[in-house]
Amino acid sequence: MGGRLLVFVAIALFACTPWPIADATQHGPLSENFSHFVITGLSSSRLNHMKRTIRELVGNGNISVEALESILWTIFRELERDGFSKSRVQMTFLNRRQKIFRQTYDTNSHVEIPDNFSPVTVRIHIMSGRQNYLQWLRIKGIDAIPLREQRQTFYTDRGLHVFRKERFYTPQRVQMGILKLRQRLYDEGYRSAEFLDQNVEHLGNRYGIQLNWDQGPPCLIREITVALQIPDDVSAGKGAFLGAVERTEPCLIGILATTEWIDGQMQFFRDLFHEAGYSESRFDYELQPMALLETEQQMRLVVKVEPGIPSTIGEIFLEPLVDFDRPFYRRRLTIATGDSLNPDHVVTSRSRLQSLGVFNSVEIKYDPRDMNGMQNIHFIGKQKRHNEVFFRVGAGDYDLLRVGIDWEQRDLWRHAHSGRLQAIRSAKRTYLSYDYEIPEVSNQQTSLFFSGEYSQRDGYTFNRKDRSAALGLEKNSSGNVHGIVQYCWSSMEASSAAGHGMEYGKTRGCAGSLLLAFERNDLDNPLVPTRGCRYSIELEAATPFFGGNSEYERLQCEWARHHRMGEISFSRFAIRHGIIHSFGNPVHRVPFNKRFFNGGPNSMRGFQEGQASPVDETGQSLGAAAYTLVNFEWEQNLFNHLSYFVFFDGIGMCKDTHDYPFNAFLASIGPGISRQTFIGPLRITYAWNCKRRPQDPAHRIRFSVGFPF
Repeated sequence: MGGRLLVFVAIALFACTPWPIADATQHGPLSENFSHFVITGLSSSRLNHMKRTIRELVGNGNISVEALESILWTIFRELERDGFSKSRVQMTFLNRRQKIFRQTYDTNSHVEIPDNFSPVTVRIHIMSGRQNYLQWLRIKGIDAIPLREQRQTFYTDRGLHVFRKERFYTPQRVQMGILKLRQRLYDEGYRSAEFLDQNVEHLGNRYGIQLNWDQGPPCLIREITVALQIPDDVSAGKGAFLGAVERTEPCLIGILATTEWIDGQMQFFRDLFHEAGYSESRFDYELQPMALLETEQQMRLVVKVEPGIPSTIGEIFLEPLVDFDRPFYRRRLTIATGDSLNPDHVVTSRSRLQSLGVFNSVEIKYDPRDMNGMQNIHFIGKQKRHNEVFFRVGAGDYDLLRVGIDWEQRDLWRHAHSGRLQAIRSAKRTYLSYDYEIPEVSNQQTSLFFSGEYSQRDGYTFNRKDRSAALGLEKNSSGNVHGIVQYCWSSMEASSAAGHGMEYGKTRGCAGSLLLAFERNDLDNPLVPTRGCRYSIELEAATPFFGGNSEYERLQCEWARHHRMGEISFSRFAIRHGIIHSFGNPVHRVPFNKRFFNGGPNSMRGFQEGQASPVDETGQSLGAAAYTLVNFEWEQNLFNHLSYFVFFDGIGMCKDTHDYPFNAFLASIGPGISRQTFIGPLRITYAWNCKRRPQDPAHRIRFSVGFPF
């Protein structure tokens, strides 16, 4: 008890320690009047923001009465902006003789200090007063935008409950919300929407506002006209391309004039002119009314184009010439001298150079056009370091503490080859790997790679040791499609401390296998997905013909779906299936390490890694010959970055393919809390194993980062 009291007293003393605004060693010499500041009276987050603001005012150490006036004005401005009214600030001055002068200020006060007082410490206590907030907000006359999205133009509304501090009220904030909502209606195609009036009710610091709108009819595009703006001296020779582009086309089906659709049309014409070599074309548009009906406003979209003069690519320079201007890099360009100058193709060439992983950035510079319409292009590359070493530290609920090192090598042999060495050590695992990649061996998306791995791991009921080497091709297409073809040779060992349960596979063996893998990822966000699908399939076949003494066929496939249910609710579903089979006796042909050992934060959250698999009568893990795993999760936002979720994990499995698809079942259910961060969601999960075996744990609390599927 005494120790806890001492800790509490130490924390209290630390919290009450005066906060220095200016220090002679950091901000230069102080004036003789003031040397120390203390600010109190606000919450920690708001107080820190206020301190940073004041630090900018007095960071040079020149504190005077004028500076105190500026600080006072800044404090009242910040409080008023956050909806506080009737605020006051009390300043306490202490001189070298420990005499005190105290004065309280409001928004109309001025700082006055007695003559010859010479204070050395100033304590500012902020009495923020009461904060005005919106108790209710009603928006009438708008049905083109969902109600929650309407409210989000006035304050953040992403959860079941919105804190009062998020709904603070000021007239300026309401006016800003009205402007945002008008712009949103404009972008949605309701360009004649008009704000009518507002009704404000308030009792004390609680405000209720009703905003009345006239949404107006939607604007529908019924005709598209392309108007070329060409000088008279060159209009006669504008050519077949410009003559074909300048036309008017009707739209039989009216298209809502949203900003997104119009931007898409402008991009279409921009690409069209760039493809023809008009790289300096300028574009604008105008919506002209055609007819006003009861249900719609018919509009004509007039695309105005200043095509300029077509250009042709001249010389192409790669800079710096010593490291950059090599045939290897020139083969990555999609442009050549004499082609029509299309800026999109130039950007594609830059992207191909950057995708090699050698450059931090590649800039594009154009020379002025010469008399023949030729323009030289310069690609200026800023190279990355050839060698970089990173130290890694992490933690997991099974590995506990883990440390590691990454060594990245770039532009090996001066041909953009790359290498990466990883070494990781934890309480239960040793991992070492090296990857070597040769980019774009046949085309832009295909690369050749070689990898070697060594892994030693203390599992839940058995220990394993794996060594492997692989050679393959990797292809990335369209940014979200990924495919691998590789040959792999591996050596595997498995041992059990109990000496049981290893009869369902080879404890020692080597395998030569051919692996095919395909993945398509259409998720909207890699860290925080809210909608989209992801599916993958992996097939591995090993025979003595490929080397080794193992023979098996191993298949794994997965499908995951993320779906947005309204504005603040999300559902997620995933199903995974795996099977390993051999047409001979599996004990003699299938390595034990190749069986499936499920469990952990990414599969069955109520079990440790490898724990959710078939066991023998002694409790020794056997691994599954086939399994089907189902994950379901429903998430609801509580506040801006905090949400809760409930989940269900179920797995059916069998230890022999004769019992396919499964003859045993495990299940976990439970709640969890998720906090969004820049590295992904931080999640705390409580899992209750509602369907378990006698040796399985009844529940588990787990901490993880990222989504499980």
